[in-house]
Amino acid sequence: MPKHSAAILERLLAKQEADRAYLRPWITQTAERLEAVGGWTGLDFAKSLAPAASLVSTIALDEVGGCASVLDGALDPAWCRVLVEKHMEVGFTPQAEVDKLRKDAELRAVGRKGVAAALRDAYRLRIELGIQYSFVESGKNTSEALTVRSWELADLLWQRCGPFVPPELKEKGGASLAPGTYQAQCIVPVFRFMRYCAGQGFRPHHDPTRLLRRHPRTKERGTFRSLVTIALYLNSDSEMDGGALCFLRPAGTRNGGEFESIASVKPAAGRAVIFPHNQLHEGGELVAGVKHMCQCDVLYKRVGDY
Repeated sequence: MPKHSAAILERLLAKQEADRAYLRPWITQTAERLEAVGGWTGLDFAKSLAPAASLVSTIALDEVGGCASVLDGALDPAWCRVLVEKHMEVGFTPQAEVDKLRKDAELRAVGRKGVAAALRDAYRLRIELGIQYSFVESGKNTSEALTVRSWELADLLWQRCGPFVPPELKEKGGASLAPGTYQAQCIVPVFRFMRYCAGQGFRPHHDPTRLLRRHPRTKERGTFRSLVTIALYLNSDSEMDGGALCFLRPAGTRNGGEFESIASVKPAAGRAVIFPHNQLHEGGELVAGVKHMCQCDVLYKRVGDY
């Protein structure tokens, strides 16, 4: 790996580890509230669901290469209803408050000078990596959220969605963070559940790569990073107006923040959409109703460099 890439990778690893530490108390409190309402009562994740998930369509993503896969039956709609009901009992946190929790924890940990230095470094990293539409920009996502860690759900979704996940991906070229061949390992057992109400949405962005020094289950050392998103919908478009997932590309040769749609996918209970992190996309603003969904990441391990 080129030295500059190794340095950037190390900086990103350190920043992500710090961000996860800052949010850990909130995730722990969410787990305690979920347990207090009986957890995901009635969901036996060890039980094989039938029928198997089915491929509805594939969407060519020529801008980044590869495709998006749309699956129905990734989860039983009855299970989706249980998840929605339980999470309504637990309560969601507005995204702005989640951001504030992280910032307050960061301020306590490193002080104002440390926060200012981290912001400057984050800006430099974005420039070095050529990130134009970052998921982490303030105000991009106006949902309410809760985050749950679960190996049981990760294993179930891997069993049902894994056959449709690219088993191997290659990262190459000067813009690559860590060039090499990557092989799919598992779904990262961290699930971000989101609720969108009227007026809320997720403006155009790229999903961030999740970096780990070790495999989350085996603790094997290596270069582990997420490269693929799974968006899982828990209710259907009949319960909302708007809220479709749109894959985008810049419109015209000079991009002034204008985009055109490549394709869109409507929510459906139990539907999963699998696509690469580096595909520009948005969650359309809701005009009416409520949308419940979940995002998780597919973890890959680098097995060779160019």
